Amino acid sequence: MIRSVILPAPSPSVSAPAVALHQMTAVGTPGIVTASIGLQDIAGGTRLVGTCTYDGLGGTYAEPAKFVLYIVPKHGVRERVGSWSAEPGDSVPIQAMTWWPSSDIASVQLLGPDGKLQLEYKLT
Repeated sequence: MIRSVILPAPSPSVSAPAVALHQMTAVGTPGIVTASIGLQDIAGGTRLVGTCTYDGLGGTYAEPAKFVLYIVPKHGVRERVGSWSAEPGDSVPIQAMTWWPSSDIASVQLLGPDGKLQLEYKLT
């Protein structure tokens, strides 16, 4: 026997408040990527949001290129909070979270496909 289950309609979602985005600064040359990042204090830590655009350098790296996002606390060891891959021209949304409150974060760093620092946003 097959029984039908009727579920209640989902309640309207409450959107998160807008987060101010800040352009991350290029470290070294050449620039293969641009990104903006925003931090929002939430219960349990800090939410990070933004966008990363991979410009590519005509075959410099194997595609898709891989990126890693870190937060660097004022005291302690940096923490990996996200990673993704991208093809040249891709814009990837950044959604991450850390238990560190934003007041304890010194910077947000983006490492490129070669493991080297590409971009940084300093909070202090």
